[in-house]
This record gives sequence, structure tokens and C-alpha cells, in this order.
Amino acid sequence: MDGANAGPTGAAEAGTAGSHNQNLEVLGQLTAGVAHEINTPMQYIGDNAQFLGVTVRRLLDLAGSFERLVAACRSGDPIPEPLLNECQRELVRGRLDFLREQAPTAIEQTQAGIDQVRSIIQALKEFSHPGEDEPTMVDVNHLARMASTVTRNSWRYVAELTLELCDFPRPVRGHPQELGQVLINLIVNAAHAIEECGSGQGDQPLGKITLRSRNVGDTVEVQVQDSGAGIPEAIRDRIMNPFFTTKPIGKGTGQGLPLAQHVIVERHHGRLSFESQVGQGTTFFISLPGCPDE
Repeated sequence: MDGANAGPTGAAEAGTAGSHNQNLEVLGQLTAGVAHEINTPMQYIGDNAQFLGVTVRRLLDLAGSFERLVAACRSGDPIPEPLLNECQRELVRGRLDFLREQAPTAIEQTQAGIDQVRSIIQALKEFSHPGEDEPTMVDVNHLARMASTVTRNSWRYVAELTLELCDFPRPVRGHPQELGQVLINLIVNAAHAIEECGSGQGDQPLGKITLRSRNVGDTVEVQVQDSGAGIPEAIRDRIMNPFFTTKPIGKGTGQGLPLAQHVIVERHHGRLSFESQVGQGTTFFISLPGCPDE
């Protein structure tokens, strides 16, 4: 668990530059996972492309044979036996029954893989693009979807991630890259908490991560819930401190949550809190002021 409350002075010193540096650090940690997520669909895209390439060549050979057969029929002359034999061979070689069954599946898989790669790249572009100084309108549901996509390799082997997003969340005014970075940190923390419980290892079932959004009065609330071991009572008042972490050396710096606190409280005038039950898990709550209805 990375610590998370830099306090007003520390947060002010961190500022946008610190937030951006942390964003780069998180993206650096996710690079290998993102590469793996892209490589997986690219493998079956490549396999399907090879299969479809062979299929097209066989169908073109078959079409060529039948073009010659049609020309022979139109000539009025007797159809040469060698031409009929050639057409028969191409029909057998073409394995049309097999192609009718497999080709549509290969095309569907290829398109799904392309869509998956496109969504990963789009999410990575959104979170790696330098934030604008001026706040913009932010759709928290879109951020939740992008964060779940770009962190997929962090949680897919240890947890199932579920999105429970309200249909019409209030828009918030803020910095989408910074808010996205906060969600990435919380999702990765949730995955680590679940992994430490042994979920997904051996015969252990996968844990659960749930992202929720809802309107609460004039605010928008985003929740990141995990089924990890929970935060021990003795350290709950310290996880908001900078550089405090319970993670092994090299896996946590203790800076993720302090910067999350800075982004939510100082930059967006919101609130970051949590509830935890030992043995049951932890839920982080991000509360942001919603834009007034027009």
C-alpha cells in the first residue's frame, strides 16, 4: 500500500511537475504490461492473417480454374478432361467446407484484436499526453474505462475487474491526465493488494476489483474497491504519509497516494478517503465537485 497525504506544503511543492513525473513513473512501470497486452492480440492477428493469406491464394487458384472452365463452356467445344480434373483438384485443395467454418471466425478475431490494440494505444496516448494548464470538462466514466484498459496486465492474472458506472455521471471540470493517473495508481494498488493474498495463484480463485461511479448530490464519486486483505488498523493513519509503503523494495515508492491526494484535494478541490476491513478488502472514494446543470 503506497502512502497518500503529502499535506498542503508537500503537495504545493510537488505541484504539477511532481504529478507529471509520477505519471511518467507509472507509465514506465506499465510499459512492459502494455507491450504484453498489445503482443497477445498481435500474435493471433498475425496467425489469422497468415491463414487468410493462404485461403485467398487457394481461392484465387480455384477462381482461375473455373474461369478457364467457363471460357471452355462458352466456346461450345467439348470440355477438356484435364480442365475438369484441374477444377476438381482445386476444389479439394481449397477445403471449402473448412473455410466456410473458419474464415469468418478468423476475420472476427482479427477485427477484435485490432480493436483491442487500438483501445490500448488510445488509453496510453491519453494518459501520456502532457496535461493542459487550463481545466477541461472530464467524463469520469471514460477515464475509468481507459484506466482499466491500460492497467489490464496488472490485474488480469490476479483479479476480475468490473465496471459499475452510472448512466449519466455529472461532468467534472479538471485535468483528465492527472485524474487518470490517480485511477491508474488506485487500480494498480488494488491489484497488488489482491496479489499479496495469493489470489489467482495455484487453485486460488481470482480476486475482484470494482470501479464504480455515481452522482452524490452536487458531487461525482468514483470508487475503487478490492478484495485484498485490507489495511491493518495500526497503519491506517500513516498510509496518507509521503514515502510510506508496505510494498517490497522496488515495487512501491510511497509517492503514488500522496500525489493522488494532491491531485484530488489541491488541484480539483475534492476529497480522497477510504474504508477498509481486514480480511475483506479496501475501497477508495474519490469525490469531485460536479459541474452545475445548465
